[in-house]
Amino acid sequence: MADTYSESILKILVLAAASDGVTDTDEHKFLNFIVDSHPIFEGLDKDSKKRATNQMLISTARQTEQEIVRELVNGMDQHTKIFTYAMALDVCFCNNQFIPPESDFMEYLASAMELDEDALKPFHTSAKVRYLA
Repeated sequence: MADTYSESILKILVLAAASDGVTDTDEHKFLNFIVDSHPIFEGLDKDSKKRATNQMLISTARQTEQEIVRELVNGMDQHTKIFTYAMALDVCFCNNQFIPPESDFMEYLASAMELDEDALKPFHTSAKVRYLA
C-alpha cells in the first residue's frame, strides 16, 4: 500500500469517528492506537498526523462529507480501499455501538469506493462479533 495514501486513510478514519456528530473518548483512543501502531502510518510524523486531523475539522466546515470522501478515495487501489473501509468500520464500532449516522457514512464510503456490498458483509459480521457481542 502506497505511503501516499496514509494521510487520506487517516482523514477517512477521522471522518468515520465524527460521522455521528461527536468523536467520543473510545473513538479518540482507538484512532490514536491505530495511528501509533499500524505500519501504514509509520511514514507520518506527529505534525503530519495532527495536520491531517485538523484539516478534516476545517474541511467539513467548507465541504460536505461526501465531497471530501470522493476526493480522498480518488486513485486508491482496491486493496487500499478495502483496508480503509475495514479500519473505518472498526472506528465506528469501537465504542460498542453502530448508530444510523455511522451506518450512513459507511454506506456512502462503500459507494464512493465502488465496493461490493456482499463482499463487505464479513467485515460487518466480524465487527458485530468483536464489539457488540
